[in-house]
Amino acid sequence: MAFQIKDDLFDYGNEAIGKPTGIDIKEQKMTLPLIHVLNTCTSKDKKWLINSIKNHNKDKKRVKSYLLL
Repeated sequence: MAFQIKDDLFDYGNEAIGKPTGIDIKEQKMTLPLIHVLNTCTSKDKKWLINSIKNHNKDKKRVKSYLLL
């Protein structure tokens, strides 16, 4: 379980770790880091993030912008 959480966190980083980032978002996977952000962000950010994941998850520029949240 710890490995999976670490792997999920790497998906949101911007360091070169040998694998691309944003894959979980592109695949619309609900990971622990994403659940945490959704539970702690403002309602406005939550709506934007859910819309982005549902409707704009293939847009590389938009995916990169919410990797920084």
